[in-house]
Amino acid sequence: MGTKLCNLNIYNPEKKPYELEAGYSVVHIADGWDTILEDEMVLNYNKMARIARKFSKELNSPAITVNYFDDDVFILDITKDGKKAAYHVVKYDNSFSKKIPIIIEALRLDDKDAKVFKHIMRNEKEASKAIDKLSAICGIPFYVDMMIFKETKGPFISDKAAVIEEINSKKKKYKNKSQKAELLEEFPGAVVKYYTIPSNSDNYSGIIRTVEPDEDELDYGKVHCYQVADGAVPTLRKVHDYYIPIHEYTKKPKNTNVCINKDDHLIGATLHMTEPPFWGLYVTSDKDTINKILGSGIIPEENLSNSTYYFADEASKVDMELFPKEPNKGLAESVQKDDKHVHYTALAIKKNNDVIIRIGTYFEKSSGKFEAFARFDFWNEDHVFIETKLVPIEYGVNFPFIGSDFTYIKEKQEIVYGHCIYNLKEKTVTKNLQFPEKNTFIEKRVINGKKCLIVGTSRYIQIYDYDLNLLNAYSLFGKYIKWFYDDEDNMYVITSSMIHGTESRGMNAKDKVRMYKIELSKL
Repeated sequence: MGTKLCNLNIYNPEKKPYELEAGYSVVHIADGWDTILEDEMVLNYNKMARIARKFSKELNSPAITVNYFDDDVFILDITKDGKKAAYHVVKYDNSFSKKIPIIIEALRLDDKDAKVFKHIMRNEKEASKAIDKLSAICGIPFYVDMMIFKETKGPFISDKAAVIEEINSKKKKYKNKSQKAELLEEFPGAVVKYYTIPSNSDNYSGIIRTVEPDEDELDYGKVHCYQVADGAVPTLRKVHDYYIPIHEYTKKPKNTNVCINKDDHLIGATLHMTEPPFWGLYVTSDKDTINKILGSGIIPEENLSNSTYYFADEASKVDMELFPKEPNKGLAESVQKDDKHVHYTALAIKKNNDVIIRIGTYFEKSSGKFEAFARFDFWNEDHVFIETKLVPIEYGVNFPFIGSDFTYIKEKQEIVYGHCIYNLKEKTVTKNLQFPEKNTFIEKRVINGKKCLIVGTSRYIQIYDYDLNLLNAYSLFGKYIKWFYDDEDNMYVITSSMIHGTESRGMNAKDKVRMYKIELSKL
């Protein structure tokens, strides 16, 4: 069990008087600030919050309250004019904030300190470190209660210069290991994910579809198709153009942001044209109309060619529907035998070298006992079931990481998912908070004889060894669309500033489709 405490700080340089109820005392640690502590360790945070609401109105000054629990949870609340106005929470290795400008203003930070403070808010996911570093930057005691105040000599606020030096040192270290990816090609436009009818053209690699600015009227129904073309350096070769008269169906302007999807049912299919996030503009179940709209997106096969590049994003794809929900007969029998109630949700599936892995959450309940597991099902390339591995977890704390990819390191019997490492042999979970929690992809690749992980994050392609030590990083812009390799360990990445039809706005003239090159052989 870790430390538990709560306190309140309010800026009161003029020493305005106020009446504090029994059980609470005021101490002075930071210049101009009153720090209110519980006389005994009652840990009544709700009562402290009520005091904050009262004094923020009475003294006309924001009140800063801290709730710290077991070294796992750090809550920083800002109360103004009797109401909770902003907060920052670090909880079980995650963080989230609301109305950061109000926090900065309440803590009276200048621009320089505000920049550092926000950097810590974004990057520090451990409660014990976050409370210490944020306190140091703003110069207000967060990690203090009456026992700490009376029994320790202080200081009650960590050294600000030391915290800044640590941050700068890490930035410098990362900068030394990072460089810009080489930009090979870019053009105005955005990748679009309009649904199309399956065809033989889907068997070809490296295809993207875009909408692009027009000299005349902007029309999101004009779609351009490109394929990655082989060469000394890959290029994007246009292979097809087609037109969907979206405006005729939706009765909306041609530049209306629209997503096109098809839902399959037992009795047929339904096509939807929707303006994000959810405004339905057109729907039809007429088969001929659906085929007319979606069929135009089929690229003539004679326009396409087979690629010599290895498209990792395509090679790892597996259809979840091809695999049974419960492939493990032994596990199913034990559940039935012991009269357990089970809930299983499959989250993701991918091909990882010579095995197919499906990850999911698995819950068992029996005789008042509730257990949560990360579940990993394994098949071979021929879809023959191999085994199931269950690793105990704290649901919502270290599983799942929605929107992140995973990989399997067979040599270590480990699954890397989010910033957690699941040891399948020891059935344990460990965390590496220096490894990105959120990513678009994790790929394994041998580079110059060294086994590496290639990770695509929001701004970088990062290269790690199997012990999750950062080896290098390459900066680029945009959302990942395709990533592929040649035989000389060059990696290529296609990005788009946004994906048209999936975001609240449509493509505009500033958006770009880009292709980058990363020479992994120089690692």
